[in-house]
Amino acid sequence: MEHVLTAEQMQRLDRVTIDEIGLPGAVLMESAGRRVAEVVWLELREVRDPRVAVVCGAGNNGGDGFVIARWLREWGIAATVYLAASPDKLRGDAAVQFRVYEQVGGVVVSVADAQGLSESRRAIEGADAVVDAVFGTGLAREVTGHYRDVIQAMNDGAGTLFAVDVPSGMSADTGEPLGVAVRADVTVTIAFRKVGITAQPGFERAGRVEVADIGIPRRLAEAYGIQLGLLGAGDVAPSLPPHRQSDHKFGRGYVVAIAGAPG
Repeated sequence: MEHVLTAEQMQRLDRVTIDEIGLPGAVLMESAGRRVAEVVWLELREVRDPRVAVVCGAGNNGGDGFVIARWLREWGIAATVYLAASPDKLRGDAAVQFRVYEQVGGVVVSVADAQGLSESRRAIEGADAVVDAVFGTGLAREVTGHYRDVIQAMNDGAGTLFAVDVPSGMSADTGEPLGVAVRADVTVTIAFRKVGITAQPGFERAGRVEVADIGIPRRLAEAYGIQLGLLGAGDVAPSLPPHRQSDHKFGRGYVVAIAGAPG
């Protein structure tokens, strides 16, 4: 079974991994960003001279974005960071990754106000891929004002739209848009699937979902009582009887479906 987590459960496993197991947050961020960058690179490998707009916020999701842009540039892809917050609002691991990105010559364009967004909107909308690294699972308030316009600019783009962890503006627990939310083509969720991108209505906005393994031990989900999950073919196949060429639908057994309501 593949575990599916709420935002609070994911934050708890993050803390345990950092504080008790001893894997630093900066290492987890580096792993997350590189894994997302690999997904973007694979998607664009047939595109000639692709341009990527990585739209970053001030939190850890933005920190992932700096890593993504750095690795894409390392692999020869023209990636530009569009920073939707003032650099002095960056803290912790996100601030570290921002400095690293700048030190290796990464390009940063400010879209922290209406004028900056207006000047860069055409570049964001015209990119071959847009990476949404604005808000992560910690968002619990309605998106309004300037950030609403930033999300709309990403949604208006013609290229493939990738969301980091969950689409910005979406509740990680319910999948409901918090005022406005990114409508992603691909969501690369970090470590474990989240409830909001697995169930209706969020899965529709998440697009294709890929899970980025960043080194958080799988056993932690079981140790901390994570019970919600998805069954896959590997979970079901061992329970099926052996197949014989003479089998027919009345000889293979029965399936019981446990559903929500009649109809």
